[in-house]
Amino acid sequence: MSRLFAVLGFFAVLISLAELLPATANADDAANVATYRKLIDAINKGDVAGALTLFTDNAQLTSPPTCAPSPCNGRAAIQNQLQTEVSIHLQLQLLSTVNVVNGNVTALVAHRADPIRGLGFSRVVVADTVTFTGDRISKFVAERQASDPQTAAFISASSAPAAAPAPATAAAPVGAIPAVAITPPSTGDGGLLSISDRRTSLLPLMVLMGILAVSGVAMRRARTG
Repeated sequence: MSRLFAVLGFFAVLISLAELLPATANADDAANVATYRKLIDAINKGDVAGALTLFTDNAQLTSPPTCAPSPCNGRAAIQNQLQTEVSIHLQLQLLSTVNVVNGNVTALVAHRADPIRGLGFSRVVVADTVTFTGDRISKFVAERQASDPQTAAFISASSAPAAAPAPATAAAPVGAIPAVAITPPSTGDGGLLSISDRRTSLLPLMVLMGILAVSGVAMRRARTG
């Protein structure tokens, strides 16, 4: 009889533990969901320090723009990512209920930020998968959902190579004066005779003037004589 009571007591303990385990798991899930919501609120408020405290020291984050495709490891790298998100005015909006799948918190989130608006889009859809160690985040993966048309278009636009700048045109030199060759006219000397040529051309005139001068002197002498 005592053995029977012992066996019954053992099964009673097992049943009690089985009832307690789901309750503990549900409590942890609720706490993790609350932590995830705190992270979203901190990012929307631009609170980098508050968001960083929700991660473990060796946490891993995979999320654009600086932590993808290669993940960021450690709080220093994650802090840089969070500061980048705040600088581009990232705003997060839950598009679905926050679920717990295999112990991981999952949710669909709309991202709105300056680079997204700069390419002509209103938002990008991202799937978050968050793993916890204790009460803090040890792994965070944010994956853009290409199944959403607007997100797919943004991925294509953001990955396209930038257009090459147009080649600079060479400016024409300013102030350059073309050389002009001066040639004498085809008839006459155009005033371009050398000095010796000018003397030769004036010789007959000088002879004529001498003759006139001599004649004038002779005439004055004849009148006075």
